[in-house]
Amino acid sequence: MSNHNEARERREYYRIDDSAIFTYQVLDNKSSKDELKSDKKVSAAFEMIELFSQMNQQMSVALGRISENSADIASYLKGLDNKIELLAQIHLFKENESNLEQRRQINLGAGGIAFGSNTKHKQAGQSRLI
Repeated sequence: MSNHNEARERREYYRIDDSAIFTYQVLDNKSSKDELKSDKKVSAAFEMIELFSQMNQQMSVALGRISENSADIASYLKGLDNKIELLAQIHLFKENESNLEQRRQINLGAGGIAFGSNTKHKQAGQSRLI
């Protein structure tokens, strides 16, 4: 019984309460993976943020070498990166300004995401976050 309580405590410990801006679509059993991929609409600002993230990962080794030789230059480059990322986020929020009031409280864990809804859904049903 002690193991059950420990596992439950661990699950509660590794859950995150936060808020997020998103909408969702309830999926039926007929939706195929190909339909979901073709129906995917990604904003230009979100694509830009994703590309910046990929570029940062590619450049992280070089930035590490630069920081070994000059901490000031590395700090400056990180500051420039933060400015660019902030501009991309501002662009994303302006693009989705009408969706800002759709902020929802979420609970995130290894098993998935939980959020409140005014609509009743089937238990263990599938939804797509947009």
